[in-house]
Amino acid sequence: MKKTIFLFSFILFLLSILIFEFDFAFQKYSYDIVAGNHQEIHIVYHQETSLDDIINALKQFSIDHNVNISQYTFLDEETIHIYSTYLPADSGIRLIHGMYPKGGEFISNKQTTENPQSGYISSPPTQLDYKFYSIDQINNVGLRGDFYMASSDLELARALEKILYPLGDVQIAPVQVNLAYFVNVSLLLLVFFTFIIYIITVLFYVFSENKSIYLEQLWGYSSKEIFLRLLTPFFKPIACIIGVLVSVLAIFIIYYQQIHFVIVYLALFILAVLISLIVGAAISLMTLKMICQSGLSSVDLKEKLPFKNYAMASVIIKFVVTFVFLMINVFSIHTLLNLNKQLKTTEYWEVTKDIYQVTAKYSDTSNDLVKERARNNCLSDFYNALNEEKSAILIEAQNFSNMSTDVNHPKYLYELNTNDNLSASISTGGRNITINQNYLDFNPIISVNGNNAKEEIKYDRDTLILLVPEKLQQYEEKIQENFRELFYFQRVEIANMYNKEAGQALDTTSIDDLHVHIIYVKNNQEYFPFYTDLGDLDNNNMVVDPIAIIYHPTVDTSFIAAYVTSSLYFVDTHKGEAYTSLKEILVGTDALQYIPSVISVYQEKGKEISALKQKIVQQITALILMLIISICCIIVFAWCYYIPNAKTMYLRLLFGYSHWYRNKKMYLTVLITNMIAGIAVYMAFLSIISVYAIVVLLLFDIFITFFMEKMLQEKYKSAILKGDSL
Repeated sequence: MKKTIFLFSFILFLLSILIFEFDFAFQKYSYDIVAGNHQEIHIVYHQETSLDDIINALKQFSIDHNVNISQYTFLDEETIHIYSTYLPADSGIRLIHGMYPKGGEFISNKQTTENPQSGYISSPPTQLDYKFYSIDQINNVGLRGDFYMASSDLELARALEKILYPLGDVQIAPVQVNLAYFVNVSLLLLVFFTFIIYIITVLFYVFSENKSIYLEQLWGYSSKEIFLRLLTPFFKPIACIIGVLVSVLAIFIIYYQQIHFVIVYLALFILAVLISLIVGAAISLMTLKMICQSGLSSVDLKEKLPFKNYAMASVIIKFVVTFVFLMINVFSIHTLLNLNKQLKTTEYWEVTKDIYQVTAKYSDTSNDLVKERARNNCLSDFYNALNEEKSAILIEAQNFSNMSTDVNHPKYLYELNTNDNLSASISTGGRNITINQNYLDFNPIISVNGNNAKEEIKYDRDTLILLVPEKLQQYEEKIQENFRELFYFQRVEIANMYNKEAGQALDTTSIDDLHVHIIYVKNNQEYFPFYTDLGDLDNNNMVVDPIAIIYHPTVDTSFIAAYVTSSLYFVDTHKGEAYTSLKEILVGTDALQYIPSVISVYQEKGKEISALKQKIVQQITALILMLIISICCIIVFAWCYYIPNAKTMYLRLLFGYSHWYRNKKMYLTVLITNMIAGIAVYMAFLSIISVYAIVVLLLFDIFITFFMEKMLQEKYKSAILKGDSL
């Protein structure tokens, strides 16, 4: 049995090392595919720079210098679309079969049944789904100012900077990530925990052989021969264990097509095996030397405990094991809770996975109002068509832009536009936003009547509709006055400016002909602006209790043209083909020239959400593994504690002693060590989780003690009665 426990602890230690190593390798080499030895390029484009200018410059540079440049877009927490200029030049991308993408095709690290997939690349197991497209398809998710060049060559970076200089302000810096970033601390602590258990079982095994060691010493055996005799029984079982693990590794490599990483995996496997063997051999050798040097005083030929202070040593070791176990578990649970808390702050962004922002780009035509109106009318037609086909979502919240460079002390635009809290709440330059009806399907706002405010909206050509928090009802007249003036300005004054320039009849509507209808809504309701630079930075970018202007289609088209550039959104479920899905609308309204691409809203927080979710999955996996192995280790320790006391306990059973009397030392040891270790852990974390962990561990320890006493009592009663060695 003691040999079985030795092998069991060896397997636990070896597996914990392998799990830690391979988790590290999977993260590191998955990261290397998209960012290893890369340089980050950040461009602030000049106003006149077009999408085609950027793409053509990057593609030509990539071909001339045989280097790949990519932009990454997170479509959800597991899917990254990567738009690349020259994939064959990227050494991190290993094509297993298929071809590099052309047109709308892609290559991926996941084999799918999707028709556009043209190839499959090698990557370690990962949650992330990398899809590599040609950079020509980037208009489906939008061109941003961040790129990654698959080279660490600084000369190449300087050459690229010169090429891009005419297109914008360029900054290039190496991507630097410390290797500690890939270390799963919970798994590392798990290795430490199994290491302690491994040492305990090795010590227990060697000390249990001290009588044989002393006799062999008397018979003239050398320390080397005694050492080999101690370990020889384990050679064959360990060889079988390693053989099984090698077979599992081979199956893993073949099944997951990990041929490109064979050398890495074999090196990690050999390292783990060597560490496990060397640690076991070293502890055994040191213990053997200690027994040999201590002579006869260390041995009792009558099968008493191997050394005098065994009970005290057991208590100390039990305390250490319990303390480490509690520390690891409480730390892991805290880490998991913190990750979930961080994720909760971004949970509202989850609903934006299929939402895209329209981006409009056009030249300045302010000197030619006739051309400008034609463009505005074109974009207005586009909005109407998009609204009809895809239920366009509009929210403009520029008054909630943070104008301060100090993130900890934001200063919003509405605060600069107004002088006091009242004017900030009710003036047109204050806390107000513009939305359309479709926004209320996405983000329902409840009226004081308990209905979705959308149900109470009734359009009238001459009436502007506002959603106003109930707390502002006392300022109704002033609000109506302020926003009637705004409505008149947007509908009549701006329109007449264009009418006059075009020689058309002026709009003779007077301000008294216009009205404002207020729908009062419940207080403390939030509007989500779809943008990380808008809204309350301390409240997940939410806008709380603004006055919401319902976009009125009779205002001048210059306003919807302005909204199209930054505030217009739509839903599309075709992953990575959002812009393509708009082609018919763009062509039909002649807006193709003004709208070169769309942007994934989820990308704003996608990288952060993806990283958090990956860490949560890793933490949960580590916690489950740690709990399983910890349970095994507790069983091993309970066995090591019970065996030296088995004879005494069984004799007391025969003499009629109660279960409590026979095992009280063991129960008291469990209670005292758990309480002291628990108090120490509680002082470290000051968390109720520590208390729960202590109680659960104590109950589990008591159960194991009871179960082991019953099982081993039955198993060894014959050997105990005969006086045989256990």
